[in-house]
Amino acid sequence: MSTAPDNNDHAPANGPALSADEAKAAAKARAIERARELAAQRRAQKEAAQANTTAPSADDAKAAAKARAIERARELAAQRRAQQEAAQAEPTNTTAESQATSAPSTDEDQTAAQARAIERARAAAAARKAQPAPESTANARSDVTSGAQDGTVEGVLVPAKPKQPSLFEIFLKGIWKDNPGLCQLLGMCPLLAVTTSAANALGLGIATILVLMLSSSAIALIRRLIVPEVRIPIYVIIIAALVTVVRFEVEANFPQLYQQLGIYLSLIATNCIIMGRAEAFAGHNNVLRSLVDAIASGIGFTLVLFALGSLREIIGNGTWLVGASDLLGSWAAGLEVQLYSSDYTLLIAILPPGGFFVLAFLIAAKNALDGRAKRKAERRARINVLKI
Repeated sequence: MSTAPDNNDHAPANGPALSADEAKAAAKARAIERARELAAQRRAQKEAAQANTTAPSADDAKAAAKARAIERARELAAQRRAQQEAAQAEPTNTTAESQATSAPSTDEDQTAAQARAIERARAAAAARKAQPAPESTANARSDVTSGAQDGTVEGVLVPAKPKQPSLFEIFLKGIWKDNPGLCQLLGMCPLLAVTTSAANALGLGIATILVLMLSSSAIALIRRLIVPEVRIPIYVIIIAALVTVVRFEVEANFPQLYQQLGIYLSLIATNCIIMGRAEAFAGHNNVLRSLVDAIASGIGFTLVLFALGSLREIIGNGTWLVGASDLLGSWAAGLEVQLYSSDYTLLIAILPPGGFFVLAFLIAAKNALDGRAKRKAERRARINVLKI
């Protein structure tokens, strides 16, 4: 007489049966642990194979280090993409895992089935995901390559090249934002010595503009032919030659102005403004941009010269544009005016200390205008934030 089999005979000896969720979690943990072990084994095999090879040369070592860095960066990128895809395909993974764990098999078979199900789910999620743009892929590849060259693991993002300012921005910068006389405080020697009258200041300003335009254009034209180690002497030779030509021209056509300017006309060759624009801008840009920068810097410096000379002449002599006919011709004689009697003038204005005082007031006025504009911009920004 046969008896019914007891179901308790097949119960596990280790304890009560696990629930479905616990079995899923345990299977998933075993799959992840198995994958990590396989990855560690592969890395160990690669390292052992590299260690068994002969000692490479310096170039081979650099190439191997670069290859390892690229491989490591790709692995990390693949891991990040896999994590993102797994997070997006979580419902699909749950279904696949439940199907894989429901099949009656051993632990190894169950782990393999679960791994295959997860891989299929990830492949399906990757297929649904939109392909990245070619430009972004090329940028990412260049980032990984740059990181490998620097010896980093994840790569270093290459900063984008700064956008070059437009011609209008260059002109505005030379006229106001980076004015050579008020902001950079360059060319102080002629700025304070020649500005005893508006006509002298205007004459020196025009000569400076001519030298700036010619020197910047010439240097920008031959900048690729200049050896960097000797660029400063070459700049000095070019500027000195142009200043000599301008000085001869002024001496021949405007002898009275030449006598008033004196040595300061020749000192244009050592003016920091001309050398500074040649070094900072003309040596790194094309002819058009260098010419615009030279015109803007020259006009900005001339405006400061003219304003300083006009204020000093009016306060110190009570006149304005006296001697303009020597510079501009006989038609400019009508511009020469006597504003008030010399009995009420301040002699200190046309002396060297007066030049420092007037220049200080001009710089203070520019800073006040810039500060006012900045406060207005901040006030508008605060209002926009409150509206949001």
